[in-house]
Amino acid sequence: NRDMLREHWLRYFCEVDAERKQLLQWLREEGLTRPSGFEARLSHAERLRQLGNEWYRKQDYRRALHCGLGAIHTIDFSPQEQLSMDEKQRLSLASLLLPILSNLSQVFLNRGDISSTIKASSLGLRHVDKLKNPEEVDGFKAKLR
Repeated sequence: NRDMLREHWLRYFCEVDAERKQLLQWLREEGLTRPSGFEARLSHAERLRQLGNEWYRKQDYRRALHCGLGAIHTIDFSPQEQLSMDEKQRLSLASLLLPILSNLSQVFLNRGDISSTIKASSLGLRHVDKLKNPEEVDGFKAKLR
């Protein structure tokens, strides 16, 4: 099935191909292309998340958005790839996805993009129960609501 090979999270936010291509071009130009390998991708996504936080603090919401979407792209594993992950990898992925989505929802909100704010929050709420720590689950639910 073709959908099993297709990444979905970035398409969730960038519904128009041109937007997605612009983001990928920006990542290439900035030297922030997605590495291969599970651990390398998680590390790179965390780096992009932190970079996005720096831009957010400087109120450069456009760059913060690019970094957040770049982080989503970096950990946007296809369903087939996700099926091959073990439980520890799934937990690591969820543990990184949620702060990225929380950050994105704040960036979208500051940009006045209510529709995308709801998308980011809704996606986070769908994945929050993958965390094991009840305090973490409650913390992210509060941030994403």
